[in-house]
Amino acid sequence: MVEPLMSISGNLSRTNRGRFFCVLTLGFIVLSMGPAALAQFKFRKPPNRQLPSALDERSGEFVWQQFLWNRAIGKFNLSGSLVYRPARDKSRSYSINLDANWKTDSEETAISLAGSLDDVIQRTVVVDEDRKFFLRDSDCSQCLVELTREEQQDSISDELPITWFDLLMPYLYWGQPEYLGPERYIGRPAHRYALYNLDSDAGIQKVVVTLDEDYAAILKSDSFDVDDKLVKRMRVAGFKQFASEWMFSELYWENRSTRDSLRLSVKTFSIGE
Repeated sequence: MVEPLMSISGNLSRTNRGRFFCVLTLGFIVLSMGPAALAQFKFRKPPNRQLPSALDERSGEFVWQQFLWNRAIGKFNLSGSLVYRPARDKSRSYSINLDANWKTDSEETAISLAGSLDDVIQRTVVVDEDRKFFLRDSDCSQCLVELTREEQQDSISDELPITWFDLLMPYLYWGQPEYLGPERYIGRPAHRYALYNLDSDAGIQKVVVTLDEDYAAILKSDSFDVDDKLVKRMRVAGFKQFASEWMFSELYWENRSTRDSLRLSVKTFSIGE
């Protein structure tokens, strides 16, 4: 990444600055970035040297609500590349395209993945007002099959270990988050929150989310199993301006159990199309 990653006018509100940074946070979803890589990711303007001790739970609650509101951006399209790096095999690259319509009370997301052999994987998931997930039948647009919380953590395809849990972050709606307190993350004042899976004793049981104080944007999420062991990590690796909108430019995921990783690089992003 070349400095500067972003330049934002200081008179923008947190609502406008943050609205497009957290569109997907796709779990998508991470490499353990080395010190050099971490040092490169900084919000360049405006600088914020506020100490974490100056933040409190009240400001953290506001940032959380702002973050959820930011996700409901309506129709958008995102395309780019997804690189899968197995721990004990050669890397594989895919092109990825997302067509989605995210509202406050429902979501619909269609994903298309194409590999080197031109095999195309297409899936569509609908989320209703009760935050239930349904997989749409490719041959019947009105036929929906509910995905349990365990199935949301299954891979979308046999070729690629990316899940709807990674892409759509259902854990954000597991209930009221527990505020863990402020911290400084990659030089930024931020807030940490814990969400708990109370409806299942399988798979991921807790997710700790880190949100930026200024932009109400997700910076990192850590997923833990029933033994409180870290099993997955997602980190945003940079932001970029697409036309008039700001969006993350790279996301990394790491499976801490298998040591496999995924890198999403965004090439195009547009809203309302």
